[in-house]
Amino acid sequence: MKSTAGSLLRVAFFAAIVAIPCSALANPPHIKKAVVDTVANTVTINGGNFSGPNLTVTLKNLPLTVTSSSAHKIVATLPPNTTAGSYHLVVTTAGGTANLDVTITAAATANTPSVGLYDGNGQFLGLLVEGAQQPVIIIPSSNLIVTFEDDGNVLGISGLLYTTADCSGTPYIEEPNQLVSGQVLRRYQGNLVTFPTSGPPVAAGTVFQSFYSEDSTPQCRSYGDTSDGAAPVTLTPATLPFTVPVVKPLSIKVQ
Repeated sequence: MKSTAGSLLRVAFFAAIVAIPCSALANPPHIKKAVVDTVANTVTINGGNFSGPNLTVTLKNLPLTVTSSSAHKIVATLPPNTTAGSYHLVVTTAGGTANLDVTITAAATANTPSVGLYDGNGQFLGLLVEGAQQPVIIIPSSNLIVTFEDDGNVLGISGLLYTTADCSGTPYIEEPNQLVSGQVLRRYQGNLVTFPTSGPPVAAGTVFQSFYSEDSTPQCRSYGDTSDGAAPVTLTPATLPFTVPVVKPLSIKVQ
């Protein structure tokens, strides 16, 4: 009887292991940096825990074709005619999701007409940079780059790294975002801010303990990884020449 009972316990134990979903065993992915090559029309994503089934990459909710991937690197093809602007990049694996705001810059094309974005009251908001889903504008008077969410509010900040475990202290951002971090406007805990760099990149091997993003709700996530090249930033209050959320429907006019 003891042998039979022992066998039943072992069967039940192994059955319980088999019943555990893969997502409970896989580590969540994280993104260190994403580099866009506008000539090759690709984005290279560096980070960790990218291995496994069900890997997907989206840019502003548009699925990208993954041309190569490993545990620490993904190369994906950008959609045709991707224009300059700020884009929300999301990597999804069996272990969860990771996201990062990516700014794509491009030289202005001569003789290309400007397109203005207007709110529901006919107020000029700025020059349209990209408008397939979440409109991205540049405000001529301040050169601020602003992305609007579906509800007409400014896009929440994402991708702040901290050396503390609770997203306190000095925030840092990844290298690809440093070029225009002082021009990109984001929503941060109810305020509008830019985040210009305020010092040199951290020493190689510096470990960041937490990651802050504010897509729909503010959240501080555990990070626990290095990010060579990350630089400190200052969250600087900024203002807009119009109120947000903007009145819809939005419209465009050739300037």
